[in-house]
Amino acid sequence: MILGSILVALSLATTPPPDSLLSADSAMALLKNGGYTMLWRHGQTDRSVSDIPGQNTERYQQRNLNDAGVALAKSVGMIFRARALPVGEVIASPMFRTMETAQYAFGRATGNPLLYTLDPSAEERALLLVVPAAGTNRIIVTHHFIIERNAPGIKPGDVGEGEAAIVKSDGKALKTIAVIKLADWARMTVDPAATKAAPETYPAPRFELTGVSPETAAKFHSGRGHVALAYVQSFNAGRDAMKAFFETNVTANPDRTIDQRLEAFSKLRTDIGGFEVITGANITDQELTVDAKTTTGKAVRITFKQEPEAPYRATSINVQYYAAHGG
Repeated sequence: MILGSILVALSLATTPPPDSLLSADSAMALLKNGGYTMLWRHGQTDRSVSDIPGQNTERYQQRNLNDAGVALAKSVGMIFRARALPVGEVIASPMFRTMETAQYAFGRATGNPLLYTLDPSAEERALLLVVPAAGTNRIIVTHHFIIERNAPGIKPGDVGEGEAAIVKSDGKALKTIAVIKLADWARMTVDPAATKAAPETYPAPRFELTGVSPETAAKFHSGRGHVALAYVQSFNAGRDAMKAFFETNVTANPDRTIDQRLEAFSKLRTDIGGFEVITGANITDQELTVDAKTTTGKAVRITFKQEPEAPYRATSINVQYYAAHGG
């Protein structure tokens, strides 16, 4: 039997060290609440053409997007819309390839020549240091040399055509959070013809606690068991309910944000679906376990470690599950 194990680590997990980068998925989760800037290199271009030096303001004087570049820009816009990522200011280098990358993705762009200036300047730096409007993310579509000299840690070759650096500004300096590669965009692309994702909510799970003593069943629905009960109900109810669960029934941990916990929840929901029926429970002084069957047919055991006194908030939750086919 194949065992899958996902630890929704609430007290033991740690964030990456300050000088490391987050994954593309973690970066997308952060963008949900706004406050970040995406320094995006224009989409793929026709490399058989070169920019003509000087005042190359006509299309024929520039290297332009190819079909892959156009498709990528449209896909990135689709990703942002599908994930409801808030977009505020969209600015771009005035070159056709950068303006059109922004327009294909977000339907708008304001051109700024500072984003195509070969020599660095205080004005360019000030432009990139602007803090996004509350609840939004800034999109800056530009060229590799702008990204390389402004995003800390980004070296020549790190950001190819169509790729991006996610940065955070405090108004005085930038911090590089993540790099989004072409493979990341491809993986996140939403295909409208694809099978629809699992529903946000599932019916509340049934309880078939056969073989469980009356004392254990009673404890499960009261006392320490209320945390486990709230977990399985919130899990089925969706993201908002799980956010409320984490805020109320889980010990605070400065190394594990609510967004990171919700990202782990979303991945688990994608893999196992919802809880269909609760089949068993056990409560000891050290931990509380719940056995369940999911809507995808997986057998699951959820282990809770909790505070020793009321309100018995969870300090960790470990979910182990087996493939439905056995083996």
